[in-house]
Amino acid sequence: LDVLWDGKIEMVQAPLKNIQEECLLWQIDADELWLKNQIITMREAFLNDPSRTAAYFFCHYFVAPDLVITTRNTYGNQTSYEWLRVWRFKPGAHWLSHEPPVLAVPSKEGKLVNLADINPFRHNETEALGLVFQHYPYATEAQLRFKELYYGYKGALKNWHELQRAKTFPLQAADFFDWI
Repeated sequence: LDVLWDGKIEMVQAPLKNIQEECLLWQIDADELWLKNQIITMREAFLNDPSRTAAYFFCHYFVAPDLVITTRNTYGNQTSYEWLRVWRFKPGAHWLSHEPPVLAVPSKEGKLVNLADINPFRHNETEALGLVFQHYPYATEAQLRFKELYYGYKGALKNWHELQRAKTFPLQAADFFDWI
């Protein structure tokens, strides 16, 4: 089929009609790295606690090939909304938004309820299980060129190069990326 989706919501909705049973639904972006044992561990945690509905994670957020943000409640690791990556999917669930990801199910009263608001694994729980993933959104020149063009981040590549030349740490990512 040569069909383009009308935005990200339509794109992420597309595969849901093919899922006919309860399962774990993961959102893994192309610039994220997860280990096999992390996926197995998360599955086991959901199996051991059937009341859990979603899971939040911390990540190592790379802003260069060898520069990483790991600080909590800063850019790349905000506990108020990042990184929701796994849901206990049930047929009938659908996406209300992509950014932030909101997967909803109808309640008994027919009202849509965000699965992440019911009983998610929180950051501290997944971290205790060793479930911190590697996220490489700003690791290469090509990524910065793309973000500059696609998202309109003016000066992204130039500022990224300035960050690469930094010698004193820690730094504030917002000093280099004004969209933060």
